[in-house]
Amino acid sequence: MSDIEVDQIVFTDNESETEKNIDSEIEFNDNENDENEISIKSLEEKISTEIMEKAKAAVEAKNSEKNEESERSVVFLSRIPKYLNEPQLRSYFTQFGLVKSVRISRNRRTGAHKHFGWVEFQDRHDAEVAVEVMTNYLVHFNFLQAKLLEDSEIHEGLFKNAAKPFFHVNHRRKHREEINKKRTAEQIQKNWDKLLKKEAVKKQKLKDEGYEYEYPGYEALVPKE
Repeated sequence: MSDIEVDQIVFTDNESETEKNIDSEIEFNDNENDENEISIKSLEEKISTEIMEKAKAAVEAKNSEKNEESERSVVFLSRIPKYLNEPQLRSYFTQFGLVKSVRISRNRRTGAHKHFGWVEFQDRHDAEVAVEVMTNYLVHFNFLQAKLLEDSEIHEGLFKNAAKPFFHVNHRRKHREEINKKRTAEQIQKNWDKLLKKEAVKKQKLKDEGYEYEYPGYEALVPKE
């Protein structure tokens, strides 16, 4: 065999080795890609499971809050003395536990006390103790009556604007001030014109009915300029 042929054989052997190396590198890259794909999939699965667990925990917390809200501790009070107002009622019932809201029913126009109201406690056990102690309790010559309400008996807007301070309006004084306030000359003349017009209509009705009756009426009282 000549030297040229030996060189050719050696070259072919080197070529075959390089091909093997390339194939091994390709296989290594494929294996590495497979490992990356597996790690990405496992990471996605892990993230999805964590998200699901967080979502379940949030739903459970929300349901627990709803259950707590559904079990409201509202005490209905009747025969409340008129001297006992909302701040006093709150401070008095605080001795049994934490009071969330207090409301006394009042007349919308005059603000008069209707002698019944509601007290909401944070804890139901405190409400039960308050009902047991305060039923038939003598307050300002009145025997107070207390009852723990069920959820079906509690209206959603029961304590709406309960924290808003109440301001008593003296409607008698307000009406008196409106009548006695000073008026301008134009307003006084307008009032006189209105009275004279009503009186003229009344006189015309009397004439239509056949009554001949003349009287000075408001015309004699109109101030002369």
